[in-house]
Order: sequence, then structure tokens, then C-alpha cells
Amino acid sequence: MLVKATIITLSAAFVALPASADPRDSVEFSYQAHELETASGAVRVYDRLAKQAERACVDSGARSLEVRRFETMCIEQLTDELVSQIDHPRISSLHNETEEAIRIALE
Repeated sequence: MLVKATIITLSAAFVALPASADPRDSVEFSYQAHELETASGAVRVYDRLAKQAERACVDSGARSLEVRRFETMCIEQLTDELVSQIDHPRISSLHNETEEAIRIALE
């Protein structure tokens, strides 16, 4: 059985990547539709998605508070866009729960 992976590619022009990123860079994320059939599969996809957004946005080394704020904004924007592109209720629900937990923790 051939299983097709869905690959999402976002241009760096669409999301704010760190200054060290090449403007021609793109962010690619792939998953297989069957992974979203179960809640545990959706959690694994969302975890990979969040880690991919962090890798794309966070520059290594010592960073100023301003750069860290920029990286956080980048992660949020990239994660939002990847979730939007996947457009699956389980992923959207996980994303909303995560955002709500972060909002509550910051209050």
C-alpha cells in the first residue's frame, strides 16, 4: 500500500524567521494522513510541528531579550500557519488547547 505524505512548505517571506536565516529558506513539514486518525497520532504530529517551528525560528547562542521575543513571535506565527495548512480538527483542537494553557500561565 502506498501512503502519501503531505508536505507543507512555507516560504520564509511568509513567516518571520531569525536574522541568520537565508531569505530563500523555506520551512517544510510532512505528515501522513493516517497519523491524524487517532488522538495519540495527532498529538505526535502536533509535537513534531511545534519542534519544527522552533528549529526554524530559534537562533543558537546567546541572544538578547529582543531577539528571544522575535523568535517567540516567529514560532507562534509559523505554528499557526502550519496548523492552518493541515486544517484538521484534532490538530486545531490541540493547538487551541496549547495556546489557552500558555495564555493562562502568563496571566
